[in-house]
Amino acid sequence: MLEAPMIIGGKAVWAPDTVTAVNPARLDEIVGHFPQGTERDAGAAVAAAHAALDEWRSVPVKERAERLVAAGDELHRRSEEFQPGFTREHGKTLVESGFDIAVAGDILRYYGAHPEYLDDHVLTDYRGTLRIRKQPMGVCAAIVPWNWPIALSALKIGPALLAGNTLVVKGPDHASITMLLALGAASECFPAGVLNVLSGHGPEVGRTLVRDPGVAKLTLTGGTVTGRAVAAEAAETLKRVTLELGGNDAAIVLPDVPLDEDLAENIVLGAFTTSGQICFAIKRLLVHRSIFGDVVDLLRTAVDDIVVGDGLLPDVRIGPLNNQRQYESVTGLLRRTRDAGLAIEERGALHPDADPANGWFVRPHLVLDPPDGSEVVTCEQFGPVLPILAYDTEDEAVDRANDTAFGLCSSIWTGDDDHAFELADRLEAGTTFINGHSVFNIDFDAPFGGCKQSGYGRELSYHAIDEYVRIQAVTNKRL
Repeated sequence: MLEAPMIIGGKAVWAPDTVTAVNPARLDEIVGHFPQGTERDAGAAVAAAHAALDEWRSVPVKERAERLVAAGDELHRRSEEFQPGFTREHGKTLVESGFDIAVAGDILRYYGAHPEYLDDHVLTDYRGTLRIRKQPMGVCAAIVPWNWPIALSALKIGPALLAGNTLVVKGPDHASITMLLALGAASECFPAGVLNVLSGHGPEVGRTLVRDPGVAKLTLTGGTVTGRAVAAEAAETLKRVTLELGGNDAAIVLPDVPLDEDLAENIVLGAFTTSGQICFAIKRLLVHRSIFGDVVDLLRTAVDDIVVGDGLLPDVRIGPLNNQRQYESVTGLLRRTRDAGLAIEERGALHPDADPANGWFVRPHLVLDPPDGSEVVTCEQFGPVLPILAYDTEDEAVDRANDTAFGLCSSIWTGDDDHAFELADRLEAGTTFINGHSVFNIDFDAPFGGCKQSGYGRELSYHAIDEYVRIQAVTNKRL
């Protein structure tokens, strides 16, 4: 049985009430329990972060960086220990569980390798000197979702702590136990109160952090509806906010793309990793009509190799959906898509050990050339469902890719990288990948975030530092 406490002020904190975690691949198996945090716990975490702030911001940035590297090393050291439990509570495969933890460690190491991101910018001329400084904002709060909770926490921990802030992380409603264990281990690399970690089901803890006037900065990864509510409430205390929200990511396949197994495999990675439960997964595949049939055939073959089942089993490629709400959302979408008379194909195979009555299993689905206005095209499916649409001209493909309220990521698939870089300038997305579109294509030096209703602000790279600092200008210049 897995259990883990919250971390407040460097101490393990349990709670009278707990949330029960069940295995989404075996619903009759209780994996463990995690604390049901309260408004009082949130207030205590903010107070602990305030108590640690002056000491932490006075620590030289190089030492803060060294501690981040140590925390990243600790996550790598304990990755194999945490993997099985993470798969049991989350549903993702062992490979994905290990990748979630390892990427979190890599992100902390990345920021630990770049203390120069906090360097002053100094301009000296005949009038005197201007020194532009990056100062910590103070106590920051982060709210993370259940799909990649450890890596997404690290995206916020790295820049926030390197900049000299202290941080309170609120974990998701689901799959919080391993996150608590991993971040608890990482927190031991910092002074007490620098990194605090809360858990709990429901909005109470997160809403308390959003409303707390002692929190200077809030960062959320989550759905667009939640993002709107958070932005509105944060405005009451004029908090700085970073929002990384939903997506309806388009992938454009140009007619000169090599038609081979690599193309199909990389599209499958982009659409179906973590059962499609990734904010920047491919949500729409736009394929030139001249190669539409060939691409569909390649994808059929690749998707038919997918085995759905318990992520602990070595021959399983994708696990179940994470929770009942998500399962009902995806199966409801599939039902309405069928009822609309659209061409939908259920492919892949269910593992013989997987009981569809005892797990949130959904096999991968391809939806062939649905209308642009259909729900399956316009929504964020957040499941193993891929609409494939035919287009005739490049201009048409770009217009249709941009015809969405979202703007998180996009991709271009082609044999001509130079043309892809030119075409990408016309796409309304925070990131455009070329010949890839998955977690395996993330570049830590590339700022990550969306436009339109996919949010604002950036994570990763040196740009993320700007989300966690106040800019101070000190000058003795005169006109």
